[in-house]
Amino acid sequence: MSLTSTDLINKENRIKQQTLDLEDKNRIVLTRSRMLEIAQERNIFARKMFYSLIALIIFIIVITLVIYTYKSTGSLIKTNTRSNIK
Repeated sequence: MSLTSTDLINKENRIKQQTLDLEDKNRIVLTRSRMLEIAQERNIFARKMFYSLIALIIFIIVITLVIYTYKSTGSLIKTNTRSNIK
């Protein structure tokens, strides 16, 4: 079975086209991989912001409770010392 020059040219062109198709698909896969990485980075950033906000809210609540406790116990100590002096 002998191959003619046109058969060889057709096979060569088909191989070149397949190579180009594979390169295109590889680029698409790399692009989608990068898009996935970016989406994951955004999710991580959003999660960090959420946890930071929760930590800030808890911190404000704790500080408020500490100030309230300090003010209320401070006033009790003052009234107790006044009553003991009399």
